[in-house]
Amino acid sequence: MFNPRSKEKDKPKPTEIIPVSEYRINFLNKSGKKNKYNAKKQSFGGRKYDSTLEAKVAEDLDWQLKAGELIEVKEQVKIPLMVNRIVICNYICDFRVVDKYGQVKYIEAKGLELPVWRIKKKLFLALLPEIEPGAVFEMTK
Repeated sequence: MFNPRSKEKDKPKPTEIIPVSEYRINFLNKSGKKNKYNAKKQSFGGRKYDSTLEAKVAEDLDWQLKAGELIEVKEQVKIPLMVNRIVICNYICDFRVVDKYGQVKYIEAKGLELPVWRIKKKLFLALLPEIEPGAVFEMTK
């Protein structure tokens, strides 16, 4: 009878045993795994961002904050999108900014617009007056 499972004697024996931490450093970080949409992770100010564009927007907002043009900057803001008290989905906006005049802006750094994101954006824009009256949405491409 054919047994598809290999036997212990058929398995290759490890020639050298290395610590897990060394394995992670040498092999897992250099796996060459790419982002699905070719976005390259970047870091700025000790925080990692999903794309170069998002890191550049964060840097620009940081300069504006230091110059006194902005009062508050929040990153990766989770906003539940509700209709008739039912949560349809959650929208995670890249930045929520309050300028020195008290104007609230939601800023999205977007390189590739996917269909699901377009639907969430339309729903967010429709519900924005209820979520935060007077707030503005900006998209950076």
